[in-house]
Amino acid sequence: MLALVNKQHFVQCGTDTITQNDIDQGIVNIVVGFAPLKPAEFVIIKFQQRAQARLT
Repeated sequence: MLALVNKQHFVQCGTDTITQNDIDQGIVNIVVGFAPLKPAEFVIIKFQQRAQARLT
């Protein structure tokens, strides 16, 4: 699990954001939060990357 946290930002990627079903489907979920003005006010952005199906 990757979790970087400080008073201005954080990044989460791991078992807390990705389920076994996501892994089976080739999905990675990443959560990023940052405080643009004050540490008490966070903007949270969630990213999802899906593995591309292989063409045969």
